[in-house]
Amino acid sequence: MMLMLGGGILGSMILDIDHSQSAFGKRVLPLLIPIATVFGHRGISHSLLAVAGMSWLIWWSLHHLRWHQGYAVPMVAGVATGYLSHLAGGWLTISGVPLL
Repeated sequence: MMLMLGGGILGSMILDIDHSQSAFGKRVLPLLIPIATVFGHRGISHSLLAVAGMSWLIWWSLHHLRWHQGYAVPMVAGVATGYLSHLAGGWLTISGVPLL
């Protein structure tokens, strides 16, 4: 349960890695600058393709770190759920999100 909750928090925040005023973006400034420059805010990071890609990347990383499957799956499910909830919230704003 804790892995899923932690994954959900991470998944809901990681989308704003391309926004300099986000809590997550401020903490990873060396990553933020190239990502924001290339893709801009609400670009590729705010798409369904990014949900699948991030979920696969986290699963692959945990698999290669030899995490037990019983731990990796809840973490990935949490990240995907958090990511999708952030997308749903953005979709409801006036600016919207591209989704694809």
